[in-house]
Amino acid sequence: MGWGRISLATKMALPTLYKGAGPGTYWHTHDASDKMGQGFLPPRSQAAGINVILDHIALGSNQSSCTSFSTSYAVALSYAMSGPGGVASSTNPGYVYVVDLNQLPAGQKVTFLDPVFEIAQHATGGLAHRHNGEQGLLVEIVESLPLTKPRKRHGGTTNATVSQELNALAWAIRDAEVLLHGQLIPAAVSRDSVP
Repeated sequence: MGWGRISLATKMALPTLYKGAGPGTYWHTHDASDKMGQGFLPPRSQAAGINVILDHIALGSNQSSCTSFSTSYAVALSYAMSGPGGVASSTNPGYVYVVDLNQLPAGQKVTFLDPVFEIAQHATGGLAHRHNGEQGLLVEIVESLPLTKPRKRHGGTTNATVSQELNALAWAIRDAEVLLHGQLIPAAVSRDSVP
């Protein structure tokens, strides 16, 4: 079964998801695993259209109706190791949230989005991966490096142009990203301190 948009209303075998929270980040100071709390609840309630997905990933919007997770523990760990509150340490740990969707109560409805699928599907008639850069451009995007000026057809160089869709695709693939749309109650959430 592909991800696309998955609305989970019944238990089914699903991958474990992870979220890193470095010191000083919102999910570092607000424990989504607290069984008396609300779990993962995004700051806004709105439809998860393509613009919300692009803004969430490519612009780093913190006023989104989505919450990012990864299928990779290593990616979540890297996010947990530093934040606006500094580098994670034994006295100021970061956290990796572990989401076991198989622990959700029966009937709990949760919607996840595969941003790669959503962005590619939305690009009907266009190219979601368009750019005018060199072949090494993808590495520059995922590493957030300055973009090399690409060569022009008849000599010289020009500024690299990259679509917002390509930035979002590259970062979503880099982070093995899955987006939660809506609330995820704490029943399926645990939290590990790192380092």
